[in-house]
Amino acid sequence: MSLDSTAAAAESCGRMQARLAPAGLLHSPQVNKSLAVSLLPSVPWRGNKLTVPTGVGRVACGLRRQNYCQREQIVMKAACFCLLLTVWTTGISSGQLPHHSFPIRRLVLNESAADRNDAAEDWSVAGVSRSWEFVVIHHSATTSGSVESIHREHRRRLGRDGQPWLGIGYHFVIGNGTDMRDGEISPTFRWRDQIHGAHSGSIRHNDRGIGICLIGDFEKSEPSTAQQQAVIRLIAWLVYRYDIPDSRVIGHRHVRATSCPGRHFPLPRIIHQSFQSSATAETTRRAP
Repeated sequence: MSLDSTAAAAESCGRMQARLAPAGLLHSPQVNKSLAVSLLPSVPWRGNKLTVPTGVGRVACGLRRQNYCQREQIVMKAACFCLLLTVWTTGISSGQLPHHSFPIRRLVLNESAADRNDAAEDWSVAGVSRSWEFVVIHHSATTSGSVESIHREHRRRLGRDGQPWLGIGYHFVIGNGTDMRDGEISPTFRWRDQIHGAHSGSIRHNDRGIGICLIGDFEKSEPSTAQQQAVIRLIAWLVYRYDIPDSRVIGHRHVRATSCPGRHFPLPRIIHQSFQSSATAETTRRAP
């Protein structure tokens, strides 16, 4: 091997090592092997074997010339892996690429909507919270919908004073997999701004009641499993956070003459499981 070839290979290896060193990956056996293999195209043949200069580390490849295509595939895959690994680690070490942006979870996990959503299980708001006393459950009585579609529809309504509504009357909406993900919990501007609702037909329950609307017509069928799990988690958090008793977690029909949230909505079971979850959270919080 010529002196120029040796110097070129050593220089290439040095550049690769400089990129991997900040991430602490330089001494990984897999990475070192990949480093050597990635240099193969720049090193000439000697007999039936390919060798790497002493400055890089001698690697006997044991690859015969007749296996040229297979050898080239291996080299190409190793080189591509080194390139991707170098770009990723260099970006992380320089602060240009956040750790969470590398899509490992997307490759490994097939998460449900409920798992992807609200991982922190915390719907706290900035500033002073309103003194909430009720949780009022609704259904949209439609097969599809979202915060945006309900907001547009409610903007067309007029209040008692003849003025248009501010917008969507609920504080939370839970999707059913149509216009929102199944089980997705979406706070509205009324929750973020901690203002009264426009959902119950009762001044007291609008002023002190948190309105939760699940997308769907539960006169015809039950909410999805993901929706039920989501509303249980949300209610559990709300009653724990605002010390609301189970007697004040109610359906819309308990406030005015309506079938809402529908005859197939399992309200007693939802309330029971919500308070079980809330009690578990309280026990965990008090544990030493």
